[in-house]
Amino acid sequence: MARQIREAGMDVRDISHDTVHRVLRCLKVPTWPSLEAVVTVLAGDLDEYRQLWIECRTEEGNAEPAALPRARPTRRRKATSSNQVLPGSEAVPAGLGHLAEVAGDANMVPRLSGDVSRIPPETFADDLKPSDLTRLVSIGTLRRYRPGENLHRQGSHDTHVHLLVSGVVAVRTGGGGETRLLALYSAGDLVGDSAILDGRPQAATVTALVYCTAVAVPGERFRRYLSSTPSAVMALLSVTGRRLRRSHEQQLLAMLPSMQRLALFLVDLAQRFGRLTEHGIAIDVGLSQNDLASAIGASPGTTGRILRELHERGLIVTRYRTIFVEDISCLQALADMQAL
Repeated sequence: MARQIREAGMDVRDISHDTVHRVLRCLKVPTWPSLEAVVTVLAGDLDEYRQLWIECRTEEGNAEPAALPRARPTRRRKATSSNQVLPGSEAVPAGLGHLAEVAGDANMVPRLSGDVSRIPPETFADDLKPSDLTRLVSIGTLRRYRPGENLHRQGSHDTHVHLLVSGVVAVRTGGGGETRLLALYSAGDLVGDSAILDGRPQAATVTALVYCTAVAVPGERFRRYLSSTPSAVMALLSVTGRRLRRSHEQQLLAMLPSMQRLALFLVDLAQRFGRLTEHGIAIDVGLSQNDLASAIGASPGTTGRILRELHERGLIVTRYRTIFVEDISCLQALADMQAL
C-alpha cells in the first residue's frame, strides 16, 4: 500500500503526497478537490465518488462539528481549501465567517473586516439557500488579495468566478488612457461570472480596494453547479436584475447636477461601506478623487471643487483616499433638495 501511495502522489501534481496519503488511508473525509485529483489519477468513477462524498459530508454536517484542519497553503496567496459542511438548520443562514471556515481557513475568521455574522442582503450569497451556498463554497478555494491586486483583468480569459467574503472591490473599464469606475462590490457579491458563462473575455477589471478575501470557484465547476442547482440560477437572475437596475439609475443620475450626483454617491458609500468613528462616518475603501469623478461622470477638477464646498459646509472632511461624513442627514437633505 505504501508503494501505491507514493506512486499516486507522484502522479497527482496539485496536492501534496501527505494529502494523497490521507485520502487513500481514509483517515477523515477529504476535501472534494483532493479526492477528485486522486480518483482521476486512479481512473475511478468521478460521479460515483462525488455522490459518496456528498453523503459523507451530509452525515458529517449532522454530527457534532469537528475542529477544522489546517489546510496546505498554495505558493502565491497561501490559499487553502476545505469542504467542511456547516451544521445546523437551513432556516438559519450561515454567516460570512462560516464561509471562510467552509472554504478552509478557520484562522482567518477573527481577522475578517466588517460584520461577518450574517450574509449582507441583496447579494448573490443572500439569494442562495444556505445548503446551496455551502456547496458552492465547498468547491472553491479561499484567496486573499492585497489593495491594488486584480481579481480579474479586462480582456483576459479568466478561469474562475469569485464570491467575495470580505473587503471591497472596484469594477473599472479603461481605454485610450481613461478609466471609468462602474461599480463597487463587497461581501456576498459574485464577480467574474459573465465571462465564465458566455466564454468571452472579461469586460472590465476587478481590483481589490482594500484587503479582500474571496472564494475562487473554477469556471467549469461553477457551470456544473448552476446546472444542478435551480436556486443558484434564480439567484444569478436576481443579481443580473439588480445590475441592470443600478445601471438604469446611473443613467438617470447623469441628468442631475454634479453636486447632487456626488452627494448621492457619498450617501450610498456611507450606507454601504461606512463605519462609525469619532470623526463621523468613515468611507475608507481606497477610492481616489479620479474614481469619484468617473463614478459621477464629472471631471476631477469639478469633483475637487464640490468636495471643497461640502467641506466648507461642514458636511465632510477629506483625507488621503478617505472621506469622513460628519453630517449624513444634511448630506442626504442636500441631495434630496437638489433633486427637486
